Amino acid sequence: MLTGIALSTGTITVCFLWFQLDQVQRAATQRAEIMLNGAAKTAQEALNADDDLMLASYLDFLQDQHPELVSTRINIRGRWFATKPRSLSGDRLQLSKSVEGTSSGEAVELVFSRELLERPGREAFDKSVRAAIVLAGLIFLFSIIGTAWVARSLSQPIIDLTYALDEAGRGNLGVQVAVSESSEELRVVTRRFNSMSRKLLELEQMKKDFTASVTHELRSPLAAIESFADLMLADPEELKVRGEDHLATIKQNTTRLMRFINDLLQVAKMERGKMDIEVKHLPLAPLVSEVVKFLSPQAKERGIRLTARFAPDKKLAPALADSDRVRQVLINLLSNSLKFTSRGGSVDVSVSMKDKDFLLVEVRDTGPGIADEDKESLFEKFTQVRARGSKVLKEKGTGLGLSIAKSIVELHKGKIWVESELGKGSRFLFTLPASRFL
Repeated sequence: MLTGIALSTGTITVCFLWFQLDQVQRAATQRAEIMLNGAAKTAQEALNADDDLMLASYLDFLQDQHPELVSTRINIRGRWFATKPRSLSGDRLQLSKSVEGTSSGEAVELVFSRELLERPGREAFDKSVRAAIVLAGLIFLFSIIGTAWVARSLSQPIIDLTYALDEAGRGNLGVQVAVSESSEELRVVTRRFNSMSRKLLELEQMKKDFTASVTHELRSPLAAIESFADLMLADPEELKVRGEDHLATIKQNTTRLMRFINDLLQVAKMERGKMDIEVKHLPLAPLVSEVVKFLSPQAKERGIRLTARFAPDKKLAPALADSDRVRQVLINLLSNSLKFTSRGGSVDVSVSMKDKDFLLVEVRDTGPGIADEDKESLFEKFTQVRARGSKVLKEKGTGLGLSIAKSIVELHKGKIWVESELGKGSRFLFTLPASRFL
């Protein structure tokens, strides 16, 4: 860049000086021509007045007043009037002109020293050269300063990004870089890096939460199983008296453990695109009633009213869906609502026709609601959104239920979303394709 600026500045300066030098030479020639015309006019007047003395006096005056004049000769009536030539070195400029109104060869001849003729212009030219050199130097200096400033403004964001990348490589996630104003490209790159850095930090936190959840989900049932098994093995009488209750507790924890492992396997299948569904004509009302009945003991224990509502049978088409997968979605959504709803609250599930092509399933609760900034990440894997101000959530989950529900619904070509407002409960809604066969 600096090379280009130097070449441009040098070219402009040389062109300017060449133009100035040409002007100096033109001006010197014009001065010589003016003197030649004056001498020719004087010769014409002397010829008309037949006054040779006037002509000789004029030649002496001309020679005295113009040191650049080497010699002057004027031919009148076949006679030459001339001054004594000066011994000046250097190039010479010789000009001659016929005297107007004559026909006997009357002419004027002037010889000039180019150096002395051009001296006034040369002095001005030398000043121009010095000024041009100073100006070119200033331009080049300011160009260097400007280039350095531009280079720094361009390179500093890249340096900051490099530093942030190094920090991320060391495990310091979440580093943010100030958005550069130097170029649109750098602004885009910086914004994308900041977004990526935030997501990496969120992912790292999700991993930590998931590790804690996995530890809890695995250790808690295993500890219960081990505890009750040890209890029965250590005391035969305990086995006779309360063995059935202990075995039921062991089975309950085994079921909980298996459910968690199945969730992990399902997530792995989803990520590999290996989750299959068996689509059939599925009446939703009986399936929803079955799930509500299954979860009623849990709702009763928590002091929550759990109800189901359906559109009239004649207006409710069967769904094209996998019954086991839809059951899993319903259990996940209802269990989630029961978990976040306070004692004395209610959870309601309803089924209706959204339009002729889709059925709409809605799970409504009276829980604490979900903040707008949490809705986007609600259906991501390992995400657990804490209900703000809620006093009902004691246990931790794995953050897999809603992610699995979303994948299942989308496998059926449906959609799932949440509508919620803090302090006013939540509505989880999903659609399933309707069967044309009634």
